Amino acid sequence: MLDAAGNLYGATSGGGNNNNGTVYELMPLAGGGWKYEVIYRFSGSTTEGANPYGGVIVDGQGNLYGTALTGGGWTSCNDTPGCGAVFELSPNSGGWTQTLLYSFMGGTDGQNPAFPLASDAAGNLYGSTEGSEPIDCPPSCGTVFKLSPSGSGSWTETVLVSFDETDGFLSQGLILDSKGDIYGALAFGGNVPLCDGYGCGLIFELTQ
Repeated sequence: MLDAAGNLYGATSGGGNNNNGTVYELMPLAGGGWKYEVIYRFSGSTTEGANPYGGVIVDGQGNLYGTALTGGGWTSCNDTPGCGAVFELSPNSGGWTQTLLYSFMGGTDGQNPAFPLASDAAGNLYGSTEGSEPIDCPPSCGTVFKLSPSGSGSWTETVLVSFDETDGFLSQGLILDSKGDIYGALAFGGNVPLCDGYGCGLIFELTQ
């Protein structure tokens, strides 16, 4: 993800402290080339999450938002350490401050967000959770969710859709258009009875 100054930001799912992942910055140099810097190393604690597979997005103030596949406030989730989380990294004078915006519980709210977030003009964040592997769908087939900021600094999660075996499952990320409609892909499902009998995937649209 690119900010207004031309810096690039990304995430690694491993490496860092105890292989819990990192967020990094690439800054263009005046003479050509790029400077690489790790700006945050995840510890895997319950206050932040771990393994940010989905990369990060940046807002107009330079804050970064991303998803962590595991970790969060729950101790275990389908044999992983936690059900995943949504986090924010805010720049400060000495580096970056990490804030856990939402910790997934592995129930109807979803689990294991593995793809990038999307945002709208009002500052709401949108994302998807994988759910479980095909053998476990149902009941855990993945969700599309919305996180809305409140004036108190907290965030509210709303599940926009919960997928089931008739829809498809294992969401692969989202994009938004100018009207607020949401588009995404599912790794399994659809009308073609191939791909191990689960369907070969589909593209979907969510309209308001």
